[in-house]
Amino acid sequence: MLTDTMFLIRMISNWRNADGRGSTVVNREPLGFLLGAAGRKVAKMYTAALAEDVVSPSQLYVLRQLWREDGLALVDVRERAQLDATSMTWIADQLEKVGLVERKRNDQDRRIVRLWLTDSGRALASDLESRLASWDAGIESVLRQHHAPADLDTFRSVLSTIVATLPEGDDLWASLSTSWDEALERLRRSVLDVPEHAVEGEPEP
Repeated sequence: MLTDTMFLIRMISNWRNADGRGSTVVNREPLGFLLGAAGRKVAKMYTAALAEDVVSPSQLYVLRQLWREDGLALVDVRERAQLDATSMTWIADQLEKVGLVERKRNDQDRRIVRLWLTDSGRALASDLESRLASWDAGIESVLRQHHAPADLDTFRSVLSTIVATLPEGDDLWASLSTSWDEALERLRRSVLDVPEHAVEGEPEP
């Protein structure tokens, strides 16, 4: 039993340390690659659909946050739209330039910048929301040819979880690295029968 467990520890440790990412033995595309490829394909579709409009897909996503709740702080719009600070500032500049939003500092804390829709920005909501719904229905129509409705509901739920819970960039690997190290340490202690409360640096029995 001890030999089997030690072998398991070595296997997990090797997988943990392989190129810093884990084993690539499984012959399938990484989930991140598939999500990226799918995202690029959908982005191209939205870009083409909005080619004759005054807004890009990213700008439309920002506008949707304001259609739901006008007057959001710039940082809150950025978080809801999943944008970095530089991109958010650039998009806000572009939307303000074409007269769809305006920035205001109307809080006691003058550092807080809020985005407010103009009449022109509000006027776009009905048409673009309707078109978004039709584009979404088109995507679902294609997917339903290959997957059951329940699968699509699960898929949407998984995507929402990814957006809501995955850390940004390298933060993800840092988080996983910590969890792997902690799991290995717990397993090592259980094999060697080291008490959980043992002080690090003290000799083990």
